[in-house]
Amino acid sequence: MSKVTNWDWSVIGLTVAPQKDSLTDVISEAMFKITGSDGAYTASAVCQQNFNFDPNGFVEFNNVTESQVINWIQKEMGTDKLNQLKNNIQSQIDTFNLAVPELISKPLPWLEIPA
Repeated sequence: MSKVTNWDWSVIGLTVAPQKDSLTDVISEAMFKITGSDGAYTASAVCQQNFNFDPNGFVEFNNVTESQVINWIQKEMGTDKLNQLKNNIQSQIDTFNLAVPELISKPLPWLEIPA
């Protein structure tokens, strides 16, 4: 089995609370996609992560970057949940590797190969 060597994260949606305390457009959850690849096969998961409100860490919606949101997702998930998600993707790739045996080309048996 090949170990996943590349992880790609993308944020595909954000949900906001229009007003929370005195702040506007407070991000409350993110939809994201994580894709793992071992060089031959890829597998993905689309997930949703809720955020605990922290007024001290508030970033205005128009100033938020994708990398910030990915960091928030990973922090909120914690190491155990993140490892579980990655292990599930690794298992999908392992299944692909088992399901597709290595194939090789062989000369056709009815053709003579010159010596």
